Amino acid sequence: MRWLLVVALVAASACATARKEEALDELRRSVEAYNHAFRWKNYERASSFLQSSLRGPFLAAHEDDGKALHVEDYRILKVDLPSEDIALVTVRYRFTLLPSVTVQKRSVQQNWARVAGNWILESEKGSIRELDMGAVPQNPDAFGGEGEEEGQAEVEVIGPDGKKVAGDTVASPDETKEGAEETPSEETPPSK
Repeated sequence: MRWLLVVALVAASACATARKEEALDELRRSVEAYNHAFRWKNYERASSFLQSSLRGPFLAAHEDDGKALHVEDYRILKVDLPSEDIALVTVRYRFTLLPSVTVQKRSVQQNWARVAGNWILESEKGSIRELDMGAVPQNPDAFGGEGEEEGQAEVEVIGPDGKKVAGDTVASPDETKEGAEETPSEETPPSK
């Protein structure tokens, strides 16, 4: 009977360890993706890792950073995983913020939580830019814009002279796969 109890405890421990390792691997991918997007000024992508109430203020805080903020490097210094669904991550950024040309270093603590299977950045202490929760991006369609149905996007082609050449709503690749026959457009060159 004791032997059966020991085997059950070892199996439960192994399952818990596997779940924690899986959670840590998912966290690592999310932390890397967020910080990589932030470093390379892909703020829309970075904002997709934030809880929805922070996305607008985040984009508003960084929309003018195209030339002012340059993150030279980041390094993940420490990861604490107190549970399978909560993580504290310390990241050090090396950056310049114009008009200063001095390279600055700053360590920030990112608080991550796993919500519905995805890791979400809930807050960041010591941020390079503080968020104004009332701020709205100048371009309200920058993230989560209205007017498009899921799976469709408005496509607009602008010529070198700045005039609209073409525009249309197109379906996502997933929608065209399911039995839909594609019809050639009027601009298709004749086959030889």
